[in-house]
Amino acid sequence: MVFFLIFNSKTFVYKHIVDFLGLLEGKGIDGVNNQLKAQYKDTILANWKLWVPATCVNLAFVPPPLRVLYLNCVFYFWSLYLSITLNKDTSDEA
Repeated sequence: MVFFLIFNSKTFVYKHIVDFLGLLEGKGIDGVNNQLKAQYKDTILANWKLWVPATCVNLAFVPPPLRVLYLNCVFYFWSLYLSITLNKDTSDEA
């Protein structure tokens, strides 16, 4: 149970996604670490602002057959937000 909580937490997963994508983009270890330092706090706060209310709405109001669809729709917009946020610096340099 503790293993699941640690390794599936949003903060742990976010850090490793940013690490992996940054290395694939050729930013290097220093570039990835700089990006994490600059954007980590804001992204995690936005994560909590979105997912806590979305989960409460899901459990309180969405009928069980539609819960997965609802969360997939929320996740779609979360993915757009992350994409824009993580690539904001790249578009400013070009």
